[in-house]
Amino acid sequence: MTYSDLSSFSIDDRGAALEAANSCPMESTAMIDKRFNEVYCLTKPHQNACFLAPDSLLLNQLYESGLSQNEPQMCYPDRIEKRGPLEVSVSDQGEITKITNAAGVTFERLPDGKYAMKDQDGKIMQTVENVKIDGSGNMQYDTMQNSKRLHVEFNTDGSFVLENEDTGRIVFDQAGKVVETPSGSGRVRRYQYEGNQLVGIDGNLGHWDRVEKDGQVSWKNRDTGAVWEGDFSIDWKTHALEYRGRNGGAWTFTTDGQDLPLTQTQK
Repeated sequence: MTYSDLSSFSIDDRGAALEAANSCPMESTAMIDKRFNEVYCLTKPHQNACFLAPDSLLLNQLYESGLSQNEPQMCYPDRIEKRGPLEVSVSDQGEITKITNAAGVTFERLPDGKYAMKDQDGKIMQTVENVKIDGSGNMQYDTMQNSKRLHVEFNTDGSFVLENEDTGRIVFDQAGKVVETPSGSGRVRRYQYEGNQLVGIDGNLGHWDRVEKDGQVSWKNRDTGAVWEGDFSIDWKTHALEYRGRNGGAWTFTTDGQDLPLTQTQK
């Protein structure tokens, strides 16, 4: 690029150019009128045009841009939290990466956000998702069982819950005994025990108490006074309530509210 001799500009042009050049400090704000660039180069030939960003600024911007795009993120070790009986590893982003319970069973986070549930030997038992743990260590998650979603809750007192679309929400006590099931139309049945013996039922017909006299078992309804000569039990597979009368009659009361006669093979 060649520059015209300064004398070729009129006095007014030169004065305006010099004023613009001097009013635009080197390496700061851009010139208002870029037509003065050539004049500026003549008046200050050893300096950059003032409407260009200074070299130091450009280099700093390039360096900072490279850092933001290419600099590796700092990795911090997971912090270990004790939540009730659980040992929980939490990343610096607040994600639970590993859970270990008192029995040595672990839940390890996978890249897709699910968790591999492993036994004490590291063998994967199942994959779970939607894992939640509160501050006390009560834990819940979802898994698949027989191609259907199963919701599981484990409480710090040892009780637990299994809930799926077939049987609904089944609540177990610390010993694994059924203490609550659905009974149809939004209702529930609740069960009371003495040791392992079922002794009380709150069901669709009211409260029933187990009575044993002279070796014979019957159940009496506390609300109506009705007595059923026979015994109740729970089917541990279907969680239905079953009744077997001394006269041979037998019925099952399902978790979806049906009252069905027990077949001979079921008896």
